[in-house]
Amino acid sequence: MSPSAALSLNPQIPRNSLALLTIAQAVVVIPHMAQLSPWIIAVCLLCGIWRT
Repeated sequence: MSPSAALSLNPQIPRNSLALLTIAQAVVVIPHMAQLSPWIIAVCLLCGIWRT
């Protein structure tokens, strides 16, 4: 692979990787839901809705 080809990476995350990252984030956050402020939960939900 040439050096110029290594620099031309795709900046977007593939859909299947994005789904796995979302699931992993949910698994990490769910146990802490009782301690999170409602506005943080709302912001996270809005970002998720905006992304889809």
